[in-house]
Amino acid sequence: MVRCKAGESLERLLLSSEPRFPFVPHREQFLQAFRIGIVKNWSDPSVTFPLLFRVISIDDFATPILAGTVISVGGLTESVSKSSCAALFDWVKCLRSAKALSKLTQMGEGENSY
Repeated sequence: MVRCKAGESLERLLLSSEPRFPFVPHREQFLQAFRIGIVKNWSDPSVTFPLLFRVISIDDFATPILAGTVISVGGLTESVSKSSCAALFDWVKCLRSAKALSKLTQMGEGENSY
């Protein structure tokens, strides 16, 4: 329920034109990454976690996304745990494929720029 309301609220914030919220950093990246305007089920963790990892390259959001994912990986519900773990592993695989090993090192050391 919380994930669903958060996703819906984020969509409304990004799409709002009356009033338009000018202080939303990286608005265009979010619009593209989250496929705003396409109907999705924000409460489905298999949808939500991959979408979050599409914006992890934005420095301001990397640490909160990783922190939330780590908590979710150890979560009590199997669907959240599996989906968050899969999204995290997919991200790590992409970094390894791109030979961006310094980003993995930074993540392991707790540095903020992933």
